[in-house]
Amino acid sequence: MKKLKLNNTNAKPVLHVSREALRKEKICYLAVLNKDIRYPHQKKSRIAYIGTSERGHKRILESASKIADKVFQEYGINDIDFYVVSCKGKRGGRSWEWLEKALLLSFKGIYGSVPFANKQGKGRNDEWGHCLNRFNRESIERYLRKFEK
Repeated sequence: MKKLKLNNTNAKPVLHVSREALRKEKICYLAVLNKDIRYPHQKKSRIAYIGTSERGHKRILESASKIADKVFQEYGINDIDFYVVSCKGKRGGRSWEWLEKALLLSFKGIYGSVPFANKQGKGRNDEWGHCLNRFNRESIERYLRKFEK
């Protein structure tokens, strides 16, 4: 009887979960690709999605499966990494949602549109201005530019 051979024995891990994802439940996260995506302002970024969660790492795992279906249709994209972003909250405030809106507004300002896997933020976002004013704009933009090549 012919023996079966193992495949992908030298492959990278398919899923890597760090403790950072488990620290907080209410988080904001970014899906970052291994390849640049060109956006309308002729700038490139590897960010494909900006999201938020009240359920922490569970939502990131759900997003990974949904985003993967859309993202892996593009040529040359092989990997998606997820980065957790959080901030110190204020009592009675939904700081993780403000952070997501601030990231989306800043991304839209720099690159001309929201990340291509995002649905939220595609239209006019005039009422989101207060979210961006709660954060240091330069630090938000510096964080987003970290994912440019």
